[in-house]
Amino acid sequence: MTSFTVSLTKGARASALAALCLMPAAASAQGTAPNDAEAYELAPLTVSAKRFDSDASGVAAAVFQVDAATISAKAATSVSDLLGELGVTLRSYTGNPAQSTIDMRGYGESGNLNTLVLIDGRRINAPDMSGINWLNMPLVSIDKIEVMRGSQSAFYGNNAGGGVIDITTSIPEGRGSAAIASYGSWNTWTARAAAWTALSANIRSSTEIGFVESDGYRDNSAYKTRTVSESLQGRAGRVDWKAQAGYDDNWFMFPGPLDNTSYRDNPRQSGYYPMGADYYSVSENYNASGSADWKGEALELHADINWAHTFNPWNMGVGLGAARSLDTWKFAPRARVRLGESLALIVGADGEYDDLQLALFNDLAHKDRRSHSTLKRATAGLYSNLSWTSGCGLTLDLTARAQRHSLRDHFADDTGAKPDDRDDTRGGDSAFSLGSTWQATGSLRLWARGDRFFRYPAIDEIVAYQGYDLSVPFNKDLRSERGWGAEAGVDWTVPHAMFRVNAFAQKVEDLIAFDYLRNLNLNIADAKRRGIETSAQFAFKHWKGGLFYTMLRVELTSGTYDGNELYLVPHNQFSGFLEWLP
Repeated sequence: MTSFTVSLTKGARASALAALCLMPAAASAQGTAPNDAEAYELAPLTVSAKRFDSDASGVAAAVFQVDAATISAKAATSVSDLLGELGVTLRSYTGNPAQSTIDMRGYGESGNLNTLVLIDGRRINAPDMSGINWLNMPLVSIDKIEVMRGSQSAFYGNNAGGGVIDITTSIPEGRGSAAIASYGSWNTWTARAAAWTALSANIRSSTEIGFVESDGYRDNSAYKTRTVSESLQGRAGRVDWKAQAGYDDNWFMFPGPLDNTSYRDNPRQSGYYPMGADYYSVSENYNASGSADWKGEALELHADINWAHTFNPWNMGVGLGAARSLDTWKFAPRARVRLGESLALIVGADGEYDDLQLALFNDLAHKDRRSHSTLKRATAGLYSNLSWTSGCGLTLDLTARAQRHSLRDHFADDTGAKPDDRDDTRGGDSAFSLGSTWQATGSLRLWARGDRFFRYPAIDEIVAYQGYDLSVPFNKDLRSERGWGAEAGVDWTVPHAMFRVNAFAQKVEDLIAFDYLRNLNLNIADAKRRGIETSAQFAFKHWKGGLFYTMLRVELTSGTYDGNELYLVPHNQFSGFLEWLP
């Protein structure tokens, strides 16, 4: 897409939206400047892979990170614009970035279900198969974006089998404002503005608004997104805290899939003619979250709590309508205890409760309701981590998790039929991880890890409530995906560059996929996933760039499809970027 961007910034720090760095000295004070010769030095890099800030040299994983100072020099209009620099591929058959699927480590169409996305500890992944809206995330207050490739189920539980994208925000100090506006192909307009100030010596506040509108690349693929968020951050005694609330509304049209002949004829056409104009989705989303940290000499405590509400009416283009209302509550306390200079213990818990109300209508006006359903899911998990560091740069890390989840569905037919208490489904999962890293020299790091991971079924993999009936209405026999994995890698840094090579393999049990012949989500087969990832990044003076390459194979190893490869998984992925940051 061709675009033209204008941005303005005013304040104590160059913002994440500033394409023109009006205050470079302030940006450098907040973090390593993009053109610094030590931009890729591993040792001082701090990551949140262990749900507490930790030294990257002791994390047995491929971790990529971009910080506030680097973001400050970009004209990014959404988080998805920044992920390419971290080697993350997003794909969308609609051209709408809000409906893009994460393509990381070969999960195909279930990529969003196997890559966990967090904002300040708040899970963005929905409990069902809904996509991740990359347009409604805050941008100006981002302090860093961190990508951890490979299974993180032991630390994070569900959705983390392929990796984690962790976004951390922080309100700039002082007082300032920032704005960006852009126009691009397909009549795409983007505008964002933010302002921040100090309310007192210990409390800071920021407000951000955003607007995106486009006709879309394909017919019937127009979209609109409007966002507003308010954040507070402060300190009370030895407690650091954050509070955030946000609202966004969205309107998306669906162009539909194309077969090979239609795609070759015109890749921009809609697959839903003549009813495509009626096939759209509207959503209103509210969220509120809070976190608190307390740090002592040997003990650290942290807790996250958040709530999200989504109201989503949509039309299915065949004279039918539907609407869902989803409320999600989450609570996640944890503690880290340092048992001497070389040993640390982390213990934590995760709790989540999802309440989904669905109504189906016989008309597009949503007045003639034909049925309604209530789905409730509860999840509880406990985990612990023990980490030991030697004086010669060797780190050993052991993590274990136990988790339980349950889903219950209550269905009623508005024609007068007796309500049907369908059933419930319950399950338990476990995950383990054993990793080791060795900082051989100041520029060379080697690491290896073995783990057991899981993903339990999404709500609408068990109960098809979005207008498409399953042959089994309550698919309670669907089991969690589980598997074992191993990976190893090496990182090599020189003053202006970092090179990384890592290989991984996974054996997946009970892979979940939709069987079009049986019209049902099934544990279709076991599978093996193998790949090699390489990357090279450099920063020199005003130039910065990177190359990422993945060679990947995902093959089904049992059942009817034994020997077939998983669809929508490319054998080779290549991406790169080159930037001039004057």
